[in-house]
Amino acid sequence: MNRNPPSHRFDAPTIPTNHVHVSNHSSQQRLVPVYKPVDPARAPKTAVILFTVFILFAGTYHIIYGLQLDAMMQQSSSSTHPAMADQYINRSNSEMQRMAELIQEVSRPSSDQEGNPIILPQELSNIADVQVPINREEDVPFFWHVPRSGGSLIKNTAAYCLDLVQASNMGNAIDGEGADLPQLATVVDTQTGAKFLNVDTISPEGLDLAKHKGSVVGSYPDLGVIITPYLFIGSQNLLNDEHKGRMFAMMRHPIRRAESMFWHLRSKPDTGPLVGDSLLLFAKGPAIENNWMTRFLSNKMGGQLTPDDEALAREVLRTKTLVGLVRRKNESYHRFKDHFGWTINDADPNKVECEGKYLEWGWVASDYTPVGEDSEEWKALKISNTFDLRLYEYAEKLFEVQGALILEDGSVNYQAPDPTMVISPSETEQENSNPVDTEAQSYDPSETNVIDLIASDLINMNN
Repeated sequence: MNRNPPSHRFDAPTIPTNHVHVSNHSSQQRLVPVYKPVDPARAPKTAVILFTVFILFAGTYHIIYGLQLDAMMQQSSSSTHPAMADQYINRSNSEMQRMAELIQEVSRPSSDQEGNPIILPQELSNIADVQVPINREEDVPFFWHVPRSGGSLIKNTAAYCLDLVQASNMGNAIDGEGADLPQLATVVDTQTGAKFLNVDTISPEGLDLAKHKGSVVGSYPDLGVIITPYLFIGSQNLLNDEHKGRMFAMMRHPIRRAESMFWHLRSKPDTGPLVGDSLLLFAKGPAIENNWMTRFLSNKMGGQLTPDDEALAREVLRTKTLVGLVRRKNESYHRFKDHFGWTINDADPNKVECEGKYLEWGWVASDYTPVGEDSEEWKALKISNTFDLRLYEYAEKLFEVQGALILEDGSVNYQAPDPTMVISPSETEQENSNPVDTEAQSYDPSETNVIDLIASDLINMNN
């Protein structure tokens, strides 16, 4: 029996640990919140719980959204998907049909006005046919240089990027004494290491001298490329049956090329007065070129051009030329490289940068505003380029077809025309006649020496 009387103990009310009881001995009391740091032991657990909740929520949302999307897709699959597939198939079929028509067109030999197939002149027998596999041991790359049409790209990359021994006019320009040597020799640019032959292939006089250097230029050891605008004289004087030329060319829209020609000549003190103060005066004046490409491909430098001359130019492009386009210069350049087996030294960063320079950041863009097709300048330039305009359109088709049909051995396998395709006589006559533009007949280039003047004396000395 506990004799001690019960003690009277008054327990203080429990105060939350996150609060402090404050008394100021007044009749009022207040609780002041105090924020304590979270227990580090509880933090990871909290994070795991929050992350788990987020994952469950996201997964549930995507499941529901996916079911809704699948339902929508199934609902519209009967109309939308087939429509998209049909559109793609139709576009692919249309492109295949277009290419088939192009192949069929360029597979047919060009014909004269009487419907007879064009027979190439014997002077071009030293140029190999594009349908013949390339012989990289004996054949010589032969660049037909159209002025103001990417010639500098080929010259510079050949000399400074690809390290090819080049036959152009550069050797004589670097070493004038080498030009007088009776035999062929290599001229080395001491500043760049580029190598050139001691010949001038840019003028008829230079080509005549090159022919009498003791041996055929095309047989020179390690010769990498021949560059000349003179197809007929060049192939006769620089090549032979054993060392045939593999012709390739860069082509440019004739009106754009004529524009570039004007600004190029106008910038030079010796030719500026000849071309006049405006493009329109140049287009109507005596210094304008008349269908330069057609004339040099048909070897008809003066006189009135005929449909047969145009047909011959087309056939030379079709059977002898690997075509490149200035407006697609990168693709053209790499096609040439693959065709001839040219390579650069990838281990040398300067060589890699060299290609990029001439193809991309170093490419000099035009510093003038091109004229529009509705302008008086365009109409005036068209008069002197009607044959070349049609020839260029044909070259664009060849570019596409050759890209699709070129084989690993370097040959272009033009497919035979589809025998089921019947061409009416009227269509055949229209295709082969290539009527002369009536506007072009008003200008007779035989009255001047524009062709020889521009080609040999003005342009080729400076690209």
